[in-house]
Amino acid sequence: MKRILFNLPVYMLLFCFLPLTAQTTYHVNINNGDDTNDGLKWSTAFESLQTALDKAKARDTVWVSSGIYTPTKKYADKYDDGTPTTDRDCSFIIPDSVVVMGGFPANPSDITGLGSRDWKTNRTILSGDLYGDDLYGMNVENAYHVIILFDATPETVLDGFYIVGGNSNAPKTAFYNDNISYPITHGCGGAIYSFSNITVASPTLRNLIIQSNTASYEGGGLFNYAFNDDASPEITHVEFINNKAESNDNEGGLGGGLCIEGTTNHAKLTNVILSGNSALSMASSRGGGAYFNSINDCKPEIQNTLIAGNIANAGGGAYFRSWAGTTAPVLTHVTVSGNKAMAQNNTDDSEDGGGISVIAPTGSADPVFRNTAICDNAGDKQNELLIIGRGGSIPTYSSSFIKGMDLGGTNLDGDTNTELMFAYPGNAENAPTYSTYYNYQLRLESPLINKGDNTYATLSEDLAGQTRVYNGTVDIGAYESQGKEPVNNETIFGRKTIWSHDGYLYVDVRETVTLRIYSLNGTLIKHIDNLGEGTYNYTLPQGLYFVTFSNGTAEKVVIR
Repeated sequence: MKRILFNLPVYMLLFCFLPLTAQTTYHVNINNGDDTNDGLKWSTAFESLQTALDKAKARDTVWVSSGIYTPTKKYADKYDDGTPTTDRDCSFIIPDSVVVMGGFPANPSDITGLGSRDWKTNRTILSGDLYGDDLYGMNVENAYHVIILFDATPETVLDGFYIVGGNSNAPKTAFYNDNISYPITHGCGGAIYSFSNITVASPTLRNLIIQSNTASYEGGGLFNYAFNDDASPEITHVEFINNKAESNDNEGGLGGGLCIEGTTNHAKLTNVILSGNSALSMASSRGGGAYFNSINDCKPEIQNTLIAGNIANAGGGAYFRSWAGTTAPVLTHVTVSGNKAMAQNNTDDSEDGGGISVIAPTGSADPVFRNTAICDNAGDKQNELLIIGRGGSIPTYSSSFIKGMDLGGTNLDGDTNTELMFAYPGNAENAPTYSTYYNYQLRLESPLINKGDNTYATLSEDLAGQTRVYNGTVDIGAYESQGKEPVNNETIFGRKTIWSHDGYLYVDVRETVTLRIYSLNGTLIKHIDNLGEGTYNYTLPQGLYFVTFSNGTAEKVVIR
């Protein structure tokens, strides 16, 4: 005993002198970097993102300047059948516990730090469009997955990027065989493929726009799968727009925007937009906007979120299911509207639910709705909300509005008129539709104003970054009224206004500006210097565009 006590300070002293691994920040600048540099400052930045990712170790950080980056690294050289891989097999492969941040200026100096970062103005685009021809409808050569993550813990952070052009359209049986513990199927995860065979799949995703990606089976925007553990990604300030999981056979079509699956499911979504996504197949697709699935308990938490204009055969907006446990998602300050379910010829009762489907094939279905609005969705059997618990069902509603359901208590009556509820809502029959074109902020006459419960208003801002609570009592839904009528389909920058209508982009300026219009993949479509005061219109093909003015202010706009 004396010997142990005598040596204890020695062991403690030795431990104190063990070297700690230094955290390194690597810099990437496609505009003037060089992969022969050391990447340790902006003046010696790497040119390619993958070079920095290959250098990075756990707890390192990678800063990326604005520009368009395409993936360059193959996960393996061949498939299961021995067929060689191609350029389409290139992805950005991000190591666990590495923080990757975009949104830095195109020409930074060595003093440029986080204070100069603006991810929406300094667009850092990770694109699967390898040939740069998506503007012309050519995506057959696009990368199967823009980003690949393995065993991602919450310390794996992706922050400040536009992720576009992934096309995971191969048969579901097309696997890599480089490492049997980490197979990759090219039918899932067009934008992000996050997989774990032995532990959690729980990356941190924030400040992202995930747009116009496809998968033939699951997760057009995000596929996050934990085979033997918890699937619990934390997703904050992320938009999933116009992603597709569409199959031409009787399988697949799960989660057009995102698909999260695991032994258990505790995903967290905060300040998220799921809009214009689709999940379709020949039989029973599910979760146009989002699909949450697990073997045991499925208990995602969703807050300050808009689910609008999505389409699937079942769960047009979102679909929740636990095969053997409890299905109990918690939705707080969520707006679910304008989504559509098309049950096809399927007679299964669980294959419906225009807005939300909550399914428990053997256990209990116990969803919780707080300050949440579900209305004006379309389904063959259930327009708004479908709940099926074979082992019972105990839903909880607090200060919420479900159209057609009289819930009593502090909830709004189910027959409340929705005509004056939102500024410019989409029509579910036209789904998929984009929130960038429609507007779900509250009109001054909206019956959702001041009808929420302040107990559940735990965030100080709404989905648009506006003050919450305004005027004493919180509102129902993702947006908080600010005591004035919201602007319809317009974006205003000081003395400049842009909007779209019937295939035209309209620009109204009250000062001389430089105008630039970019396609989704960053191609410059139109550049006008010295555009004088007035109102102008430009004909553009259907799609999404970025409009920028002289000072770098940027906004996306949909042309329909």
